[in-house]
Amino acid sequence: MPGFPERGSHDQLADRLRRLNPALVYVNLARRGLQSHEILASQLDPARALSPDLVSVIAGANDLLLRRWDAARFEADLGTLLGAFPGATCLTMTLPNFSVPLRMPPTMTARFERQWVQANGIIRRLARKHGALLLDIGADEAFHHAAVWSADGVHPNARGYAQVAQAMAELLGLPGPEAAPPAD
Repeated sequence: MPGFPERGSHDQLADRLRRLNPALVYVNLARRGLQSHEILASQLDPARALSPDLVSVIAGANDLLLRRWDAARFEADLGTLLGAFPGATCLTMTLPNFSVPLRMPPTMTARFERQWVQANGIIRRLARKHGALLLDIGADEAFHHAAVWSADGVHPNARGYAQVAQAMAELLGLPGPEAAPPAD
């Protein structure tokens, strides 16, 4: 998409953090298609072994979209993930309303939106409980239109990733994208 980098939001955020701290070590363990229990099983131990000071825990989309929704399991898994990094700044994010970009039929939309509201309630509650920074894109109208979604209707396009990266940077209190690091 012209004018927007073809990179994920976390890669863009890492670029901004690296401008402030050239010694930044950035590791992205994310893999598309995983449900929360799979993230817990495959990524928690490697992530904890890194002793990070900033962690992004984004989960739930595939729990809603791939299989039968199990709110209790999602809450337990996400709670474990968010609570696993004491002393680190933890960033999490609510889920967008996928029924909009996926153009779900009305019968599916009603069921999905009930589950989506429940999932976002869980994410918000657990973010408060664990002191995680919350990017609430589920409540942000800027993410509820086709202009920020790729053709698959599930992943952001370049514009959407740039919006997420900017929102994360603001949540973390980073200076603007063109700001130079402070002089020594």
